[in-house]
Amino acid sequence: MTESRTSPRRLKAVERQRQALALRVRGATLQQIADTLGYKTRYGAQVAVETAIRKSMTTPEVVHERHLDLERIDIALFHVL
Repeated sequence: MTESRTSPRRLKAVERQRQALALRVRGATLQQIADTLGYKTRYGAQVAVETAIRKSMTTPEVVHERHLDLERIDIALFHVL
């Protein structure tokens, strides 16, 4: 049986990933992130940051913005060519 995507353990992991990304954006090293959030290694912090980035790239808002950007590029190319 698989664990629910909304189980308390998974929700806590997602929140920790978000915190890791926020710390990285503010300039924290991977070691500082690991120490602050309780990851055993720098690699654990790195995986958390990368996972948070990957998840943030698929939000509906980001997908919509990407679509608008592609439309703008198409219009610009149409006028150039």
